[in-house]
Amino acid sequence: MSTISAVGKVGYIYDQPNDTWHPVAGYANTTETYTWSGPHTFSNTVNFDSVLNAKAGINNFATQLARDVAITSPINGIVVFVRDSNQIQYYHNGAWRVYGDNANLVTKTTAHVLELVDAGKTVQMNVSTSHTVTIPTNDEVSFSIGTQIAFIQIGPGQTSFASALGVEILSKNSNKKISARYSPATLIKRDTNTWILIGDLTA
Repeated sequence: MSTISAVGKVGYIYDQPNDTWHPVAGYANTTETYTWSGPHTFSNTVNFDSVLNAKAGINNFATQLARDVAITSPINGIVVFVRDSNQIQYYHNGAWRVYGDNANLVTKTTAHVLELVDAGKTVQMNVSTSHTVTIPTNDEVSFSIGTQIAFIQIGPGQTSFASALGVEILSKNSNKKISARYSPATLIKRDTNTWILIGDLTA
């Protein structure tokens, strides 16, 4: 009776018309649990940094200390999940930040038409004269429903909100101006061309 060897060997299939041998490819069943034992040799070199910086997933760590031990020189854009604090964190400009828990401040010094890059930001309107923030139509800029954009009037010029033709802004008493310097307002996209405006507003 033949024996079954535990030593793997590469198998080949012969392509007669092209006089070419091809290695037999295999795949791992991702629904199965595998136990790895003994030495393994891989044909391609994969180092820790290449896995860490891969864009295919989120790096998972038990604690922030474990994160810092593993990632000694983080680059902008690395995303991790830290289990002990149950947080998704990302690295940006010298610091680890908690996703969804940072103001992510940007500043505008003139009237502004919303852009996709504004999504999730806190926009500081630092303008000396009265000015307008305009919401474009969904056809012009396709924000996802649920998008939030916060505003703070930093400068003395009053910030007003207006919309392109076909866009509706819903707000208490139809107020669409930030009431005073250092007061806030937030835009929330409710539907395709409908936004809700909340905050310290005036007519």
